[in-house]
Amino acid sequence: MAAPHESIWGSINTCFEIGIDIYQIFCTSQNGENKSGIMLPVDRAKELLSDEALSLITEKDGFAYIENNATLKEIRSGLSIIKDEQSRFCIAVHSTLAERDLTLNAQQFGNKIGDFYYYGITDCAIPIYELARKYPEISDIVLNRESLEQTIISKAPDYADYWNANHAKPGEEIKPNGSIPMMFLQEHYDYEAASTRCAAADFIHTENTNEHDAISGFEQFDEEWELER
Repeated sequence: MAAPHESIWGSINTCFEIGIDIYQIFCTSQNGENKSGIMLPVDRAKELLSDEALSLITEKDGFAYIENNATLKEIRSGLSIIKDEQSRFCIAVHSTLAERDLTLNAQQFGNKIGDFYYYGITDCAIPIYELARKYPEISDIVLNRESLEQTIISKAPDYADYWNANHAKPGEEIKPNGSIPMMFLQEHYDYEAASTRCAAADFIHTENTNEHDAISGFEQFDEEWELER
């Protein structure tokens, strides 16, 4: 089955097949609202999904839809940031943009699925670095250029060597600068904040559990001590 182009949520910006005829889609409605979810044929849905999952679907024109909490932020035509409810994210670069404006070396760091190259939280430094040099709207999302370059040095040193040898102008080479890597997009800060909140919640839960256990143990010991007296 060919990848769909339209959905109940509007035009499909990004679509990738996660199973046979099962698509994860990201859309923009007519009022500009971003929507995302799973789209699959109704007969496949009835074959694969539980009764509980089936109760969540919306059917139209032979397709079943289940909305999820992922969001899509389009930076420019052909480049979007896909982020889920845990603040994990990837960069989606349409093949037209990637194959026109990215070096072959940069393309190889992406995971090509359908018409898009997908770059994770680390590898996205490479397409962002190259495309930011050509498009102001992409350059504008870079909060810390030193972190961007330090990420490339730390995570993809071979790419840095390649870029410096083949494309960098004198004085513009990618070099170590001591910055913290992977903190060059707002999404990195969001991800770190979400991770910190989760870690803090786990710590508080553990401390509360330990405190409860300690109090319970003290009370039990105290009661036995009284009986012995």
